[in-house]
Amino acid sequence: GDTLTFGDVTIRTTSLNHPGGAIAYRFEHRGHAFVQASDVEHTEDHPDAALTELCRGADYLSYDSTYVDGEEYERFKGWGHSTWHHGLDIAQAAGVKSLIAFHHDPSHDDEFMDGMNRDIMDASPDSMVAVEGMWVDVLNGVVHKP
Repeated sequence: GDTLTFGDVTIRTTSLNHPGGAIAYRFEHRGHAFVQASDVEHTEDHPDAALTELCRGADYLSYDSTYVDGEEYERFKGWGHSTWHHGLDIAQAAGVKSLIAFHHDPSHDDEFMDGMNRDIMDASPDSMVAVEGMWVDVLNGVVHKP
């Protein structure tokens, strides 16, 4: 729940549901915002109210999407990670422009991740799966992929 200011950049935080604790960060600058929510496990009471509020109106939400819904998520429930479906729930509830699903399970190969990216884009055309080397120009609304 802390707020930090560095010049004209504001960083707000909220605690996340993760064994041992974790924090989400919202970076705000010139009317744009990027939220980083890693190491978060959604709860049955979702979307998480505090995280949804932190995300309200952000340009991007980079969200822990380690697992996929169903058997995989259920097998690892309690490990402190989530799914892109729940990230999208938060993004939609908070009016976020684009979900970036990241923090992938290393057992998911490129073919699996390509399929996941198609599924995410079918559900929300402005959303995507993060890839190695990708970076986001938040002020100009541009995602650069290698």
